[in-house]
Amino acid sequence: MLAGLEGALRSEASAEKIVGMLYAENVIVTEEPPALNEGAHGFLDYLGSNSGKGCKYSLKEPIVASNSTFSSYLAPNCAADPPTMKKDLDLRLLYVWKKLAQDWRVVLETVQTGKL
Repeated sequence: MLAGLEGALRSEASAEKIVGMLYAENVIVTEEPPALNEGAHGFLDYLGSNSGKGCKYSLKEPIVASNSTFSSYLAPNCAADPPTMKKDLDLRLLYVWKKLAQDWRVVLETVQTGKL
């Protein structure tokens, strides 16, 4: 799943495609803006001309609740791409994942800046 996400970012996939790959339709997001597509557009714009090609994602501390749900930190590290993104970006995304018909999807997300 994460390899597919990195591939989509490298191929400059649209925000809508990335949202569709990552999130369940009824996801709960606890940061601003609450609209996923708008937030994804803003994030991709912030990444600059690199469009996420310099981002690496790692899964940290997964806690399996059942065969269809688990929680984890997703730790993206994105390389700077001046002038838009002047320094590297590290995030801590707390995700609750659910196995759905189309694959694993995020059903709850909260975001903080910094490394894990």
